[in-house]
Amino acid sequence: FDTLGRGILFYDGDGRITDANPAAERILGFALAEMKGLSSGDARWRAVDEADSFLPANMHPTNLALHTGQRVQNFIMGIFNPILSERRWISVDANPLFEGEGPRPSEVYTVFEDITEKRQAEYELRQSKLHLALAQRVASIGSAAIDFRTGKWDWSDETYRIYGVKRESFTPSAPALASLVHPDDRNELLSKPALARRGVTPPPIEYRIKRPDGVERILRREA
Repeated sequence: FDTLGRGILFYDGDGRITDANPAAERILGFALAEMKGLSSGDARWRAVDEADSFLPANMHPTNLALHTGQRVQNFIMGIFNPILSERRWISVDANPLFEGEGPRPSEVYTVFEDITEKRQAEYELRQSKLHLALAQRVASIGSAAIDFRTGKWDWSDETYRIYGVKRESFTPSAPALASLVHPDDRNELLSKPALARRGVTPPPIEYRIKRPDGVERILRREA
């Protein structure tokens, strides 16, 4: 309880905090003495849901567990940490506890972890992918990768557009690519992955394709 890296809060049957571990104090920015007696819907948390909208008290994981008697898992919410003066994002599990045979929980304890940095990293990755896709679209440059362990091909959105095929109906592979490439250019183009697998950087190549809509294009492939 005292050494766990994740925060733990205990609530009584009325949804008021009765205990907290040091990690909870650090993540939430409140000392136990300040938190005792507070409800999960207290305005001081400035709680928001995953979409960054105001989170009503009845939708807090603690209250959901109290009212339904069911465990709530992986509930994402944001709270305001007054010590850091910033919002922190947490992933919460709320667990009801029962005394005797009563249908209503006598207590609830929540276990939560700070996922702020992880969430920020995921956001930055999404933004990076978005910027890359936009740059490829503007420059009319596609990208492709082959996982040699699984044999799976991965094309960027712009690569699908260049070849005139749709992601939902076209699965990239050597035979699928060959069906779009001029017969005289197929062997040279399809020999490139084997070179890359041996650690040899293939020289640039220009080759002709005929898209499903009948449009012909000359493409340049590097590496």
